[in-house]
Amino acid sequence: PSAVPPVETEGPDEERRRGEAETRRRNRLAERDEILGGR
Repeated sequence: PSAVPPVETEGPDEERRRGEAETRRRNRLAERDEILGGR
């Protein structure tokens, strides 16, 4: 994979949406790990 620069937000709405997206991603990955760990 190639390195990419961090995303720069352009206002409070984008910052909020980015934070919410990060939370969803963490939850999704944690759920996947839990499912795969039970196999």
